[in-house]
Amino acid sequence: MPLTCLFDKTKKRALTEYRSLVYYRGEVPTQEGQASISGRIVQEEAVRGFEVSGMYRKRLRYFVDGLVVGSEGFI
Repeated sequence: MPLTCLFDKTKKRALTEYRSLVYYRGEVPTQEGQASISGRIVQEEAVRGFEVSGMYRKRLRYFVDGLVVGSEGFI
């Protein structure tokens, strides 16, 4: 289901709202000893408005073509 249907907003605004929910939910561990997102990181993202940074918005050749790490004999 598209995020725009869940949040009833534009595509960009729906993604921003979804990211905020994921960060805030990730800050709260549900089990003892479970890792959680640092409050500092959530705060930094909140200041940025939970906007997508754009780091992986374009297809990168390593992810599209695949990447193999190891010696030729191992592979």
